[in-house]
Amino acid sequence: EENQLVVFWGIPINGDPSDDPPVLQGVNVIDQPVEWHLEHGSCSEFLLMMLHWQAVCGGMAFTGSADISSVTRTHIRASWPFVGEMGGMLVFARDGSAVCIIGEGDALQLFVGGRSKQDFNLIYDEFGRIGVKLERV
Repeated sequence: EENQLVVFWGIPINGDPSDDPPVLQGVNVIDQPVEWHLEHGSCSEFLLMMLHWQAVCGGMAFTGSADISSVTRTHIRASWPFVGEMGGMLVFARDGSAVCIIGEGDALQLFVGGRSKQDFNLIYDEFGRIGVKLERV
């Protein structure tokens, strides 16, 4: 469950068992039954995306965020190894560092995390060179 109980995730328990089942998402609306929809085709990829998201949201020791443009997103796509996409979130990673981008059009938010202060400073400096001012969290 998401921390505000708005969204739930789960795997199907009926049908043929699978070693890597799809992940379903259910939105929690008061006084209505939860309707489940496909979130991701495999549990292993879903968990990988969520681990990166949790890392940039405070799981890593050093994190930051910024509003970015679609031009910056294109730069990140070209210079960071792509991990995957889930629900519109783009995930990228390097050893000791993670980057997630959420949003649409030019309303994009960048979240970054570094395993160490040195890892974070490398990210901070890299994005600073392209005009992105990370707010340290």
